[in-house]
Amino acid sequence: MKIVKGDIWDWYEEYNHTICITTNGIIRNNGKLVMGAGIALDASDKIKGLDTTLGRLVKWYGNKPFYLPDINIMSFPTKCHWRDPSFLNLIIKSAELIKEMAEFYELPIIYSPVPGCSNGGLDKGLVLPALAKVWDSDKFIIVER
Repeated sequence: MKIVKGDIWDWYEEYNHTICITTNGIIRNNGKLVMGAGIALDASDKIKGLDTTLGRLVKWYGNKPFYLPDINIMSFPTKCHWRDPSFLNLIIKSAELIKEMAEFYELPIIYSPVPGCSNGGLDKGLVLPALAKVWDSDKFIIVER
């Protein structure tokens, strides 16, 4: 795992690399996933219908990561409810599943924000070492602002 400074959207918009969007497991009455803050809100604003697509997937399969190859987005659950703090165990489990999907889809590189540390309230000094144990190759890049 590598850590770089910058804006994650630069790698997505300029180079079409896969990026992770941190998410939760709450679906609104209209079927859309709650994506009201942070990178989730940015993604929902930039990519039409993303909240509907992820809402449908979470409803059918549960609060786990999903890869959307047509738009190079990977969801990264860090919490169950948007009001809750992020859970380190969920972040680790999500990272393990993302690693499996990266291998299955032969993705060369994946960019992610520091999961669970902004609106999730976790300390990156706790999250980054745990994540580095799972993401043990340079194909995983954490982007810090």
